[in-house]
Formats: sequence, structure tokens, C-alpha cells
Amino acid sequence: MDVHSNLQWFTIVPWTVIGPAGVGSLTPELLAWIRCYHTAEPRLPPRFGRVGFWISQLVLAAVAGGLAEWEEAKNPLAAFTIGIGALAILEGLGRLARDQLEAGIRAGGRGSS
Repeated sequence: MDVHSNLQWFTIVPWTVIGPAGVGSLTPELLAWIRCYHTAEPRLPPRFGRVGFWISQLVLAAVAGGLAEWEEAKNPLAAFTIGIGALAILEGLGRLARDQLEAGIRAGGRGSS
């Protein structure tokens, strides 16, 4: 088994886009972590101690990288910016899909064809 062929995917993935987007998606939590030390009694939020929280953050980072690649971010700063907004983008898409679904149900289930 050739080691090079097993790592071929690594050279195909656009890390200069996905990496900054993933870091961008984690930035709000990094700021929350820093902010907690600027209080009279520093205390980390309880979510930081939960494994599920960090798994969800890693999934968000991966999705942010996908969004940046999908949007064809041309430089790391653009990818980072998409990463920061990834959660808001996903929430907006979710609301849009829900609203369209509810509008279709109110219309008696008739789709637009």
C-alpha cells in the first residue's frame, strides 16, 4: 500500500480556504473565553466543559470550511470572515427553509411548479 496515495486527498483539499474558515467559526468562542477573564471573578461558561459542545464546534468548523469553499473565497481573510458568520448563515438558511415549508403547508401543500 502506497503511503502517498493514501494522503492524496490531503493535497486536494484547499486548506488555505478551509483552515481560516474553521478558525473563524471558533473565534466567537475564543472571544467568550477571553472575555470571562476580564471580569471580577473569572469563570468559564459551563458549556466549555461539555464534550458535546466541542463536537458541535468541530462540526461547525467543518461546515464553515465547506461554505467558504462553496463561496470560492479567494483569500484566507475572506474565508475567515465566512467562518465567523457561519452560524448566522446556517441559522438564516434554516429559517428560510422553515418559512418556505410553512408557506407551502398553509397553501394546502401545493408546491410551486
